[in-house]
Amino acid sequence: MLVEVLLSLVGHPGSLILPQSFQLASDLNFLHEGERNVINRIVALGSSYTTLAAFIARIFFEQDQGMYLHAFAAGLNTLLDDYRSLISKMEQEALESEGKIPLTRMQAFLEEWFLIFPVLVEVVAKMEGQKLKGGQILGLVYQELTECGIPCLQSALECLFISCNRVWYDQLTSWMVYGLVTDPYHEFFIAREGTSESYGLLADRVPVFISLQVADSVFFVGDSVRLLSFNSKGGAPILSSGDVLTFVAALRSLASLPVFNIKLFENVIGKMRAIVAAHLRNRVVVEGQLARHLHALRDYLLMAKGDFWQAFITESRSLLSLAPKINAEHDLNILFQQAAGKNSLDGEDLFNKCVLKLNKAAVTDPPFTGGWNIRLQYKLEWPVDSFLKREDLDKYNQIFRFMFHLKRIQLELQCAWAHLQRKQLNKKERAELMTSWILRKNMSLLLDNLSFYFQVGRI
Repeated sequence: MLVEVLLSLVGHPGSLILPQSFQLASDLNFLHEGERNVINRIVALGSSYTTLAAFIARIFFEQDQGMYLHAFAAGLNTLLDDYRSLISKMEQEALESEGKIPLTRMQAFLEEWFLIFPVLVEVVAKMEGQKLKGGQILGLVYQELTECGIPCLQSALECLFISCNRVWYDQLTSWMVYGLVTDPYHEFFIAREGTSESYGLLADRVPVFISLQVADSVFFVGDSVRLLSFNSKGGAPILSSGDVLTFVAALRSLASLPVFNIKLFENVIGKMRAIVAAHLRNRVVVEGQLARHLHALRDYLLMAKGDFWQAFITESRSLLSLAPKINAEHDLNILFQQAAGKNSLDGEDLFNKCVLKLNKAAVTDPPFTGGWNIRLQYKLEWPVDSFLKREDLDKYNQIFRFMFHLKRIQLELQCAWAHLQRKQLNKKERAELMTSWILRKNMSLLLDNLSFYFQVGRI
């Protein structure tokens, strides 16, 4: 009987214990009812062990289950190793006592596992039922750990949490120190956005024990490191070797803690963010002269240099009155440079980054453009291009096209008024043109106010 009980505890019931229920067979009449109840309670652990062992075997066999599930299964296997070692000790004691080991002694040996196994089985059932992955697994184990007040169960859950936490901290280190996402199974809360080179924060993957604000700080640090360390223009990495060692040591220190300390974690992440933010400011704002580039965008794409743009629109009035030809873009840029020369801009380094491009006219273009779908191309260089993206310049160009054609129409209305003023008209002709003059005046007033609103009130 003792051999049957010991074997059933590690998932191998014999003829006396039913394999389906891990309970004693009902035809064993030589046992007292109290003894039967105690034995049934003991061998029921074998059912839980079998469930957990089967889960571990399945995870280890299937290689595409994710790093967090494998880490969880490894931690669970460590716990089962402790359980198997305990069964071996019981067997050794039984051999030494010639099989005369009391049932109460066996219960005392296994007392902690009566508390641990039901919770572990429940956690595994939740993971499989809800198909949890990544930070969701971490969150589930952390929730069970914080809600538990039993020391032995806390110790078991800490083992599982630390095992999964190693994977999470490895991914944090890879992202925050080197700007790399090591996530073959798409479990980390930072991932590439579609086919683009940019990355984004996925809120549904953030573990429950950190806030979105802290997760955003993690994203900021790694994204800054990635942008300013992996660039096609060269340049030194944003983090010095000393910073790298400091960051790695801080994260390893957090990973080694038996219990997750949210305050300490937030403090470490905050310090890392402050260091990276200081490097980022120095690299982009100071070395990259971000303020000068922003002023250039305001002057040229937002047309703040009104005298220059007035000169260019006047110079190009004749060209823009015709339909675009094959060499229209070249001719337009010649006039662009001539207007710059008249305003002493041709030697300015940031002006030389500006080139007019003529896109193919679209069906949606307003009729007043006359087929001139013009955009101003501003050449961005590292490290400013890590802050100002091509998508940002596209938005600037939408405003530029609107303001450019607005100023063109303003000039045409002014030219129409000047042309009428130069003509010698009699009283009858003036009366006939009065309606047109009033219309021109109202249109000019509207456009002047609209231009003032955008240039002064918004730009």
